[in-house]
Amino acid sequence: MMTEPDAAMLAALQSFADRNGRRWKETLSTLWGNGRDYYEPEGNQLHQVRNNLGPQWLYSKACTIKPAPKAPRTQKPCPIRAAVIPAALAERDRQILQLRLASPNRKATGQHDVDGLTLFDIARQPKLL
Repeated sequence: MMTEPDAAMLAALQSFADRNGRRWKETLSTLWGNGRDYYEPEGNQLHQVRNNLGPQWLYSKACTIKPAPKAPRTQKPCPIRAAVIPAALAERDRQILQLRLASPNRKATGQHDVDGLTLFDIARQPKLL
């Protein structure tokens, strides 16, 4: 019985760990238990690890395989919110809004524009470009 995996087994385990992430050992154990490890890429090597080293080796400290770190996710702008943000107001409207909000005569109650809408309602309205 082997005590260490050979190069082909290590490559298969590393590839499996990279594909399945941080819970790769649990996933591999489940596949071994179900007999579905043959359907994986390099499945014969993974099965050979099970036959020669066993699940005990997989969970022991001798198994030092770690999955490759994933690239950090970048936050994509939401296409729906991009159409409704107050920055979509025309430059003139933004200037008027800034002047009115900075006015010393500003009341505690909401100020109204010509159409009877409060300034905050105007800022929230979607403007299509």
